Amino acid sequence: MFPIRSILPICSTFSIRSTLPIRRTLPIRSTFSIRSTLPIRRTFSIRSTLPIRSTLPIRSTLPIRSTLLIRSTLPVRSTFPIRSTFLIRSTLPIRSTFSIRSTLPIRSILSIRSTLPIRSTLPIRSTLPIRSMFPIRSTLPIRSTFLIRSTLPIRSTFSIRSTLPIRSILSIRNTLRIRSTFPIRSTLPIRSSLLILSTYDS
Repeated sequence: MFPIRSILPICSTFSIRSTLPIRRTLPIRSTFSIRSTLPIRRTFSIRSTLPIRSTLPIRSTLPIRSTLLIRSTLPVRSTFPIRSTFLIRSTLPIRSTFSIRSTLPIRSILSIRSTLPIRSTLPIRSTLPIRSMFPIRSTLPIRSTFLIRSTLPIRSTFSIRSTLPIRSILSIRNTLRIRSTFPIRSTLPIRSSLLILSTYDS
């Protein structure tokens, strides 16, 4: 409302009150910048195959404990020379008859011819040397058990080629920040009324 006061050379006083309608359009051009945060949670199922090619060096020591049982037959063919002397001490019984032809002197002159049987035991002490070769042919059975304790060093390289199937679930939890600008072009209609109040004094 706009009060208007003026002095006019009029003899009377009167007041004027009126309303003036106003219609106008105001164009608006502006830009709004928006920053917001959007939480994201999603689960992905992943299936994949991972080829593996590698070389694995191995250096180790393998302890060995075992028992070896041997059963065999050993043929023996040999000749042993024997050179020795055996001392013999023994008594041999002798039973024999000796023919005696002899002349015995007697006080008278007689010629005697007779056979005298003799039975007697003669002790014998003698040494008998022996030299001989004895051939030996035999089979010697062998049964034995060997206990083996040893350490075997191992140095080797293994080449590995394989395919590893992978099945997993990937859970993603993240926050997405959004920054954007929205241009706004619009027209704002304005409708208003202007009230005019005037007073005139005459």
